[in-house]
Amino acid sequence: MLFVDGQPQQQGPIGIAYSSSTDVIFEQAIRDAATPLVSAQEIEQAAMVHEVGHLLSLVNLTYHSPRPHEDPNHPGHSSDPNSVMYWAIDNVGVATLLGGHTQPPTGFDPDDLADLNDVKAGKLGPH
Repeated sequence: MLFVDGQPQQQGPIGIAYSSSTDVIFEQAIRDAATPLVSAQEIEQAAMVHEVGHLLSLVNLTYHSPRPHEDPNHPGHSSDPNSVMYWAIDNVGVATLLGGHTQPPTGFDPDDLADLNDVKAGKLGPH
């Protein structure tokens, strides 16, 4: 996991999973997204867990889940706003996109946990 003091080239992400083993977290983007209600530390923690989730194949990245929890409007992200894999966690607008939450989620939801158990067991999921 690489932490850089900067912004991504494209507007939006605060972290990116580049391959099956590399995440980049953009510290300036996180600081810019922080508000008095949602601290940079809370956003950074959520971003780190979120990006590691991508490295572990969540959501429908290399492993295809039998559970219908991918947001059709945000591929590779959960439709559950209580999941750390929710699409807004990966966006500079995270503090304003959380739908009333006072901090971003930092945990996996039951579908994510079931997918991780499947990955651990060597299941590939339906294609």
